[in-house]
Amino acid sequence: MIHPQQFFSGVVVMWQSGSYPVAILIFLASVCIPVIKAGALFYLILQSRRCTHPKRASTIYRWLEIMGKWSMIDVFVVIILVSLVQLGTVLSVEPQIGIVFFTIMVLCQIVAVNSFDPRILWDKFHNHE
Repeated sequence: MIHPQQFFSGVVVMWQSGSYPVAILIFLASVCIPVIKAGALFYLILQSRRCTHPKRASTIYRWLEIMGKWSMIDVFVVIILVSLVQLGTVLSVEPQIGIVFFTIMVLCQIVAVNSFDPRILWDKFHNHE
């Protein structure tokens, strides 16, 4: 069984070493933003059935499109860290299986946003008039 602290071990290590801005940035980029994106996607799916606020839903969609371009930044940071920080016994960075699942999740979110048609938000709204 995976202990919950294993998910945040990198953030905890950064925080304990005094790198507060880096720990906060990693936590926001790796945990908060993907969860917020998933919630926003779920909201858009619900709104596609009966959209009551098409302008708000369209704004959320545009935000998700913009964020999609930056979603892979965490994966690239891990790749750079693994390739640069190999100092033997002093410091070693080793990717674990979590980066594979994180990458799959990010790619699925990007595909979901790009396959969503925002016109259905407005079509449903105009059909009620």
